[in-house]
Amino acid sequence: MKAVWRALIEVGFIIFLFYSNLLMGEFERSGGGRQKGLRWALSDVVTTRNLEIGIVASLIGYLLVEFLRARLWSDSSQYTTGLFSRSELEKGQGAARDRAGKSAPE
Repeated sequence: MKAVWRALIEVGFIIFLFYSNLLMGEFERSGGGRQKGLRWALSDVVTTRNLEIGIVASLIGYLLVEFLRARLWSDSSQYTTGLFSRSELEKGQGAARDRAGKSAPE
């Protein structure tokens, strides 16, 4: 259950950043938000199409980050939700290297 909450929070944060970026774009030099105001900018940004794009992009981003966490950190169980955790063979090889006095690659 903890992994599900973590995933929802991370995906939600990515969606928040997506909408923040869209809203900031409305107030750039060429954006209509400068002339038409915040209410118009919000109505222009918060659309079904943008929500669909935000959800798909955030899920892809979340999966990519989880994959990289599992592959780059030697103790992936501390950082991942289990989606892309290393195989038992890879864990065993890392433990054998550590016992032999060699550091694991980073």
